[in-house]
Amino acid sequence: MGLDIAQPVAIIGSLADYADNMISSSAFMNLSMEFNSDLRQLDIQQQQLQRALKLQRSQRLPTLAAFGTFGYTGMGNREMTIDFGGMPFPVERSTDWFSQGLMAGIQLNIPITGIFTNRANERQTVMQMHQLDIQRESLQHTLNLQVQTALNNMDRAMQQAEAARANQYMAQRGYEIALKRYEVGAGAFIETQSALQALTQARIAHHQAIANYLNSKIDLERTLGYSIR
Repeated sequence: MGLDIAQPVAIIGSLADYADNMISSSAFMNLSMEFNSDLRQLDIQQQQLQRALKLQRSQRLPTLAAFGTFGYTGMGNREMTIDFGGMPFPVERSTDWFSQGLMAGIQLNIPITGIFTNRANERQTVMQMHQLDIQRESLQHTLNLQVQTALNNMDRAMQQAEAARANQYMAQRGYEIALKRYEVGAGAFIETQSALQALTQARIAHHQAIANYLNSKIDLERTLGYSIR
């Protein structure tokens, strides 16, 4: 369970508390496996391959692109002072701007070589998609069998629990009778011990049947991918 060995654990309730919560398999109708993790993983892989195929096919299509540029440049120096033999004079900065003109156009790209080179990749992607379809169908059959097996095990465990409960009731009555006989001196101590042993075995059988039902229910929920009531 991943707990520290020194961690105290308290047990609340018992397996007998689940005896009244057992449900026959006929109550579980239209069970869906859309939340099964294995099926969802295959579906995600299929979607990825479909997107990859669309991308590969789009690379064979011609593309049309438009472009345009407009240039406008200028120059301006900072104001400065020039000194010629002790006679400085200021020089104004230039404010001249020059237009470079406008250029626009469209470009058509036809991938002639890509029409043939990408087909091999497309066929490989389509083949992988078919393989995933086969894997999903095979997995679906396997999961259906697992679901039916879990339901059958739940029914069998439920029947065993009912039979064990009846045996436990009879064993309880037998033990009470043997104990009364021993108390009044009409029965032997070994008779009481035998009745107690039979009662203990009946309780164990009842609890084991309930545990088998819960284990089968867990297997069913694991296959479906969600909890059931």
